[in-house]
Amino acid sequence: MDRDLLVSVGVQAKKKLLLGNNIALWDVIASCSIKDSSDSSIKDVVANNLVQCIAWTVLSLKKHTKDTSWLHVMVQI
Repeated sequence: MDRDLLVSVGVQAKKKLLLGNNIALWDVIASCSIKDSSDSSIKDVVANNLVQCIAWTVLSLKKHTKDTSWLHVMVQI
């Protein structure tokens, strides 16, 4: 996809795209200090627990599907 097109799309359209395709986002930063919205000013970063996120995702998928063949692939990763 053209990067400029993706950037130009509004927030509501991006939300609709994500929600309509069952795509979840997980921020790798749990908390930080930031000035305005400048990424270059980010300090005091505390990372999110991505293992917890992956475990929750696996459990959620297992709960919503009877086909668990994908689970064996996830465990090997």
